[in-house]
Amino acid sequence: MQNAVKISVICSAFNRAKYINQCVESILNQSLKEIELILIDNGSSDATGEIIDGFAEKDSRVLAIHNPQGTSYGKALNQGISLAKGDYIGIVESDDWIDPTMYEKLYAKISQYQAEVAMCSFTRILVNGQRLNEHRLLEYAPKNRSFSIDANPRMWYLHPCIWAKLYAKKLIKKIQFNEEETYLDQPFIARLFTESLNFVCVPEYLYFYRQDNESSSSAVTRHDKSLIGIVDAFSEVIKILQEKGVYEKFKEHTYYHATYVIRGWLDRIDKKYRLRYLKAARCYYLNILNDKEFCFKFFNKKETMFVKNILARNWDSYKYDRYHVKRFLRIPFYKEVGKDNWDKIKVLGITIKQKRRERNFISDEYLSGVFGRRKFDFYTEFRVFNVKFGKRISLRRFLTCLVDRQNKDIRRELQRAVAVYSLHQTVFPGFRNIYRGRDIVVCGAGPTLSAYSPLPKCIHIGVNRVFMNSRIPLDYLFLLDFPAMRNALKSVAGYRIGKCKKFYGQLLEQNHPFFIPDGVLPEQDVYRYWVDDSTFTFDEDFHYDLATQTLPCFFSIIFQAISFALWTHPKQIFLVGCDANFNGHFDGTPMASNDKHWQYLHHERNYDGWNKLKKFLSVYYPDVKIISINPVGLKGMFSDMYTQEYLDKNPRIKVPLTSIMRCAATHNFSK
Repeated sequence: MQNAVKISVICSAFNRAKYINQCVESILNQSLKEIELILIDNGSSDATGEIIDGFAEKDSRVLAIHNPQGTSYGKALNQGISLAKGDYIGIVESDDWIDPTMYEKLYAKISQYQAEVAMCSFTRILVNGQRLNEHRLLEYAPKNRSFSIDANPRMWYLHPCIWAKLYAKKLIKKIQFNEEETYLDQPFIARLFTESLNFVCVPEYLYFYRQDNESSSSAVTRHDKSLIGIVDAFSEVIKILQEKGVYEKFKEHTYYHATYVIRGWLDRIDKKYRLRYLKAARCYYLNILNDKEFCFKFFNKKETMFVKNILARNWDSYKYDRYHVKRFLRIPFYKEVGKDNWDKIKVLGITIKQKRRERNFISDEYLSGVFGRRKFDFYTEFRVFNVKFGKRISLRRFLTCLVDRQNKDIRRELQRAVAVYSLHQTVFPGFRNIYRGRDIVVCGAGPTLSAYSPLPKCIHIGVNRVFMNSRIPLDYLFLLDFPAMRNALKSVAGYRIGKCKKFYGQLLEQNHPFFIPDGVLPEQDVYRYWVDDSTFTFDEDFHYDLATQTLPCFFSIIFQAISFALWTHPKQIFLVGCDANFNGHFDGTPMASNDKHWQYLHHERNYDGWNKLKKFLSVYYPDVKIISINPVGLKGMFSDMYTQEYLDKNPRIKVPLTSIMRCAATHNFSK
């Protein structure tokens, strides 16, 4: 038995008779059978201890331990670790449960890459029974390789769970749990991130995290003073980073994550303890008070003001931040009840005399301007809210909801701007103007690509499946469409290593199906970039500064390749395979969708993008000449050039041969 144990699972329980059966059964029913379960009754006063003994009698893999006087959670976990026989340690909280394949998948992954920690995603079980998947692990962690936290610092933003993971025993014995800490997960994860260099990820939702238990530390209904301990836990994290010498490297990430948690827990503290909570938070933030290098890199405006107000001892500022309609507009709402069925309303600084039960409370034109909408049907919006709440809501509540929604949009845009700036500053500055005076060929995957022979002395930029054309040696490759490129991505990894730089696009719209996951990225010559996610609102535009702005979409990745080409400031750009219509690809494969409406929409917005490109060129790059080789849908939009091979295959095209020969004879390809 001792030699057969691969994983030791530790579960400490205190008064969990209601949930312990489901938890233990989910562990014992794992598809990986070579496990032992160390069940610790930590001084329970209910039937938890008896239930644990019952499992130990039925299954030899269960070791039951009783601490009659009870101990801290950290001490109980350390007790279990000292008794563990397996080479790997798992932890499950006694009111949660796990997927039957969780430990099999984590063990396979951690063994494959000889890693020290394997982690999986989890599902939250909320008070109303709703299940909410936690997505951030899927966004931040590479999938098909091991990684370090140094190379993936955004992992600091993850939920600091000690469960949903599998640890090498030698690592977790070295770290241990602090037996005095109330909230031990934050400091433990900080120690883990600074000690371990080798992590792996299983991005499936294999752990079920219960938040409908009011006695749980994570319960959303708690309002006691013990929650103040979370601030002390974050203070301990700072000490750990300083001891390990990585404080300067991770301070921006750490304080950002701490602020997200501290603000979120503020309304869960009893009112009589809130001032104490805020003062504890101020002590935590004192390190950055005189830190001139701290720039609130990942904070939005509201989070920055929250920290600065605490440091300035503006203790009441949080009320305006969380509960008042002011926020960004900074103007409250007032309503005075008048006589004869008339009310006087002051909203957004304007006094309006309103008859009760009047249909149009405020002009649609005014609200359209306030909320940045082209068309604002106030009555329709108001009616939708009434249906949502099941009764007629007040004007104040309705307007409050509208402003809250607007604030979320503002916050999202600020976060997106920071994300784009942070990434693009590391990608594009080095490419600016590097091909000034040279010629670039931008290759789309349209059918006319097959009639193109590489022009000499030109830089070639391709998109998506263009790399499959063996005749064209690409210097740069842009990819975005994951569904269409899924089966070809392995070939991309080995394509012209060291000679072709690859750019992988990521839309700002979260969890978009066009995402190319981190796990399929090749190891060398890879760059990430952000793409405007306004695809379905058609508000995209071209940007002059790629180091701070997104790349355009217009239903085609070709515009991103052209934007990059312009960023390098060439003399001429040749467009090849940019057929601008829905007639398939150069290799004979059809377009992804057969939906006629979608094809029409695609064509219309794609053509709109070409028109915007032409205007953009006239303003910012009037010295760059665009030449379409073998144009189809773009015929006449830029300068046109045909090859003899294309004309031989398409005899119906009437082009004077003299113009073709003259173009070929007079064109000088720049060095």
